[in-house]
Amino acid sequence: MLRLPQADHRPLQNVALPLVVAQARFSGGAELDGGVLSRFQELLEEAGIRMARVSPLELNQVIFGTTTPEPVTSRTSGYQLISADGEWTATITTDSVALETPAFRSYEENFRPRWHQLVIGATDILNPISLTRSGLRFVNLMRLPERHPDSEWARWMRPSLVAVLDDVWLSEGMLAFSQQLQLDIGDGFRCGLRSGPTDDGNYLLDLDNYGESGALWTLERVMDEFDKLNARGVAVFQSMISAEMLGNLRGDEVPEGGQDE
Repeated sequence: MLRLPQADHRPLQNVALPLVVAQARFSGGAELDGGVLSRFQELLEEAGIRMARVSPLELNQVIFGTTTPEPVTSRTSGYQLISADGEWTATITTDSVALETPAFRSYEENFRPRWHQLVIGATDILNPISLTRSGLRFVNLMRLPERHPDSEWARWMRPSLVAVLDDVWLSEGMLAFSQQLQLDIGDGFRCGLRSGPTDDGNYLLDLDNYGESGALWTLERVMDEFDKLNARGVAVFQSMISAEMLGNLRGDEVPEGGQDE
């Protein structure tokens, strides 16, 4: 198990998160029909969340878990409720609910309130029996600070993640580089980490944090599990970047000097 630091939840100003997704999979859900979708829309609208657009969905999911040695692919059908600006999408199937957005500001500020209402809807409308899998994924796109565009990634990321990029001999012939890790992050949670440079010179840090508790479904238990997942995910993210990068993401002035100067 990784020995993670305490998560620091102070807001980040310069973070780039092109995608954040929460998904709760369950057993025992009700069948989907127009009435179920209408009830979801009404419940969300009562909370000030308007998701008027409806789109049918055929979903192929690749699931990484602790109970199977290889990823499992499942196919299911469902519906998506989409906000007018297209920035929030709620996916509802007979065995899962999910919320995704490219407009994430912070978990507490704008993500958790919407997710909470969606979980309320699942609890009241679909009547799940057990929570079979919880997942909270953060796709981070790391950028070199503006004042340090030519610095080495080892200054800003955990050096072991970017060691290949700093190998002079390999760099002369390297066409692509990516890596995948499966991590034990404690409290029964795992993290599927995928990382590597992008074509435009940035660095992808994709953290898929998940648990498979199998606990009986209650609103309080589900939200508590996702709050813990968020805290663990924040701690993992902060462990994968340098203190200087964390300061840069908060909007602090990055000092001159460092490993590359």
